Amino acid sequence: MLNDTNRGVLSSTLDDHWEEDERRHNFRIKVVWGTILALLAVAGAVWYAYPSVSFNQLASVKDALTTGGGTQLAEIRNALAGGGKRLDAAEAKLNDLANNWDGMKLRMAIFESQLNSRFQAARQQTRELIMNQQRRMQAQLDERIQGVRTRLDRVEAGQESQQARVSRLEQELADARQENARQVTVLQQDRDRALNQIADLDRREEDDNRELTTVHTQIDRRRVDFEAGIHHSRELVPGITLQVDHTSVGYQRFDGWVFLMPDRRTIWVHDQSVQRPLEFYSREDGRSRELVITRVTKYSVVGYVVLPEDRSEVLAHSCVRS
Repeated sequence: MLNDTNRGVLSSTLDDHWEEDERRHNFRIKVVWGTILALLAVAGAVWYAYPSVSFNQLASVKDALTTGGGTQLAEIRNALAGGGKRLDAAEAKLNDLANNWDGMKLRMAIFESQLNSRFQAARQQTRELIMNQQRRMQAQLDERIQGVRTRLDRVEAGQESQQARVSRLEQELADARQENARQVTVLQQDRDRALNQIADLDRREEDDNRELTTVHTQIDRRRVDFEAGIHHSRELVPGITLQVDHTSVGYQRFDGWVFLMPDRRTIWVHDQSVQRPLEFYSREDGRSRELVITRVTKYSVVGYVVLPEDRSEVLAHSCVRS
């Protein structure tokens, strides 16, 4: 494909060169013929000019003869002699021009033949030069193509080795991914077991704290039983006063309020059921108290109050016992 392309380019270049030489040759021939025609036109103009002058001189001679005079007759003779000489010179020039016309045609034929031979020689030389240049370019092109093919073979061989290396690396990467996935699965299982153990420990700790809280509650608290009548305020323990406004024996519920001292705070109780602790805190020590109703009658409620044990009293009882 490359050889055909180069040959086409060189052939088109050669044709253009020949066309240019042919145009130049035609232009030169036109210039020569134009010069010849110009010379012929000049010769005709000269031939036309001299006879007109002679006819004018003859007219002047006729006028002189009519008027008469010896001096004028001499002048006429001189004019006729001069006109004859000029006619002879013009005729000699025309003869020379006619004689030279054949020589000029011969010289033009020789010149045209020389131009054609030179043109043919230049064309042949140009063709040989182009063919030599084409052969050199073809040789260089073949050499370059061979070098490119050699490098291409090397690249293909390198690509094959790189593909083999890439395949080996891909296999190693797949094995590493599988091993990583297996290790991740094992780690997740270990994490789940650890989280389950931690959850079990948290539940055990919560159970222990709950049991400890229950023990502390049982140890650090005391219960005070009471019975409060309806529409009467009853101080259950110092600082806690209960008043019952309404009771419902069938539903075992009551309404009322609880007044706390020294906070001077009132807690309204509405539809409070039995065995449902009412928990509140004192601002003085921040410890909780509970009010629990165990039974509701038509005229009173029965229950107990759970209070935090006074530490000083506990210490005092411990000292007395010891």
